[in-house]
Amino acid sequence: MRVSMWSVLVAGMMAMLLSPNLRADDKEEAVALDKLPKAVVDAVKKMFPDAELKKAIKELVKEEAELDDDDDDDDDKKDAGKDKDGEEDEKDESKVVYEVTLSQKGHAIDVTVEEDGEIEEVERTIDLKELPKIVTDALDKKFPKSTLKSAEAIYEVEDGEMELEGYEVILTSADGKEIEADVDVEIEITVD
Repeated sequence: MRVSMWSVLVAGMMAMLLSPNLRADDKEEAVALDKLPKAVVDAVKKMFPDAELKKAIKELVKEEAELDDDDDDDDDKKDAGKDKDGEEDEKDESKVVYEVTLSQKGHAIDVTVEEDGEIEEVERTIDLKELPKIVTDALDKKFPKSTLKSAEAIYEVEDGEMELEGYEVILTSADGKEIEADVDVEIEITVD
């Protein structure tokens, strides 16, 4: 078997004026590195043993979680998670995460880690020349005559493995506005 081709497909692109990717009610505060939970520091150092920890932010992130009712046999649970009209009710949940900024071989890396040490996401600065052509072509089409300023590769972390999810690109539009463009990608590999 051999890999006959691989392609990066631009699954979607969303652009917005430069702003944090947080809900308006998310809270964040700077945290001294020596005040980080041990589980957070250990997880970051395990994944990036050669990196230098630079700073950290603690965030209280609100998530919408839909309550699930799969047990139709239990009358006590039957109406759990439903509003007065019998519709599924959504419940706001909050959790604490830490965004730890590292430096490794001249690249800045932001690692989002839960309190228990589970790494959720990694954002790594990359050179603009590292952006795939399909991404730069899509940005050129969406923002003609714009200038690319910086880029990050965004990875989701699952079971300790990083999987490329997309890119975050900062650019200046033709009319001088700074724009943050999030480009989601899907990697497709075909094997003969």
